[in-house]
Amino acid sequence: MMKITLLDGQVKEFKQPMTVLAIAESIAVSLKKNCIGAVINNKKIVPNGAVLSKDCKLEIITERHALYKTAINYTAKVLTTFALKTVFPEGYPMMPDDDLTEHEFSAYFKSPKGIKFEDLKKIEEIANSFIGLGYDFKYFYPGDANEAEYMKQVKADGCVNVDTKVDMNSKDYIKMPTVLVRDVIFLARNALLPSTKSLFKIELTQLSGLQLEDDASGEITYRIHGIAETSETRLNQLKAELEEIKASDHKFIAKNLEIYHLDPIIGAGLPIWLPNGAILKQEIKKYLMEKEFDYDFIQIETPVIGTSQLYKISGHWDHYREDMFAPMALPKEEMVLKPMSCPHHISVYNYKQRSYKDLPLRFAEHALQHRYESSGSLTGLERVRAMELTDSHIFVRPNQVKVEFARCFNLIQEVLATFNIKIDYLSLSLRDPKNKEKYFDDDKMWNHAEAELEEVLKEMKLDYKKCLEKLHFMVQNLTSKLELLLVMKLQFLQFN
Repeated sequence: MMKITLLDGQVKEFKQPMTVLAIAESIAVSLKKNCIGAVINNKKIVPNGAVLSKDCKLEIITERHALYKTAINYTAKVLTTFALKTVFPEGYPMMPDDDLTEHEFSAYFKSPKGIKFEDLKKIEEIANSFIGLGYDFKYFYPGDANEAEYMKQVKADGCVNVDTKVDMNSKDYIKMPTVLVRDVIFLARNALLPSTKSLFKIELTQLSGLQLEDDASGEITYRIHGIAETSETRLNQLKAELEEIKASDHKFIAKNLEIYHLDPIIGAGLPIWLPNGAILKQEIKKYLMEKEFDYDFIQIETPVIGTSQLYKISGHWDHYREDMFAPMALPKEEMVLKPMSCPHHISVYNYKQRSYKDLPLRFAEHALQHRYESSGSLTGLERVRAMELTDSHIFVRPNQVKVEFARCFNLIQEVLATFNIKIDYLSLSLRDPKNKEKYFDDDKMWNHAEAELEEVLKEMKLDYKKCLEKLHFMVQNLTSKLELLLVMKLQFLQFN
């Protein structure tokens, strides 16, 4: 018996695996008519042809849903890929994780002959001709007698990693369908509009080249950016929104004000702070150090490298090795660029014997750190490989945790207010009790620490959301976002 929990809390029971579309029909015939996909367990978006075989939460996607735009963009991505295959028959699509933002989509393609910006016009014309012809998307469900043949055809068309994805599909409780449109077969990885005629128009806007991490050939993969909508009115609104975004884009502002520069000869993701940017960065750093002084932080400085043994002892080597640069082999030791300052600051704490009376002890450092990010993910200051950030560690007695948390929160609030940075919500990131590899195996310690953090949030009357999250990933993204937001605020300084 499979139990499907709906958005309103209602639970539907089924004796056998069911497609999303069939589940929608069991709720209401009108819902089946408008259903284009669903969100499974609040995270995975699937087309309405996906088959569910285990208990899960399900949220139906219709035109009124906030994620309807991802279906528009995914449909446009598919048609653009077909157009690319038409223009470059010797080429083939690459299928990394779908890059579907609220505003645009991206199609990835390899072509031995290369793709030029001038080719986008022809590709766009062919993609839009598919819209005019009004092809329906037809689903073939897992277990269909012809599915094996369809899989062979998908592989023959050049889609890489098909075997891996099909194998994963066979083991997952969500079975993604094979889709046929016109005479083309592909694996659906997102919600789709019911027909190509559901779109109004596709416009291709940009062409870039990158190297995908799982591609051993080392060849360039072309990334074609585009926008699409279901009506002329909505397309014009989208263009207006994009113009506003461009005007406040940190890359656009930084270029006009000569803040930073990215030189491929020096290295991707390694920002160079130009004179204007260096002045602003130093002023921001000065302000932050003054704030840290007000909150009784002690400034320290640690090396930009450390031995691999240091990170093996700290646990970073086993758990976060994929985010670190390759080690540098020396005659008698192995060194690594510093990805975070935790073990270095613990070394400062350990260099002499401490008393409980010394606590709390607050260390702060404006540390230069290096983290390995894939080439395709590097974007301005949103994702970089070298960054300088305020990195602090506070050593406290157990009965001081709540007070120190409140102090830190107030410090952060003051800094954000100074730069007029608004936050959407607070996230109380909890460890996954089942994950004994990523988190220290001491449930009593974790339960006590998490309970205290939640208590202080309630005492401070702060709204927050609970979530299971990898702390390192969260910190890494918050760090880059804060640096990005600081740069975005530079537009009002204007060097008066």
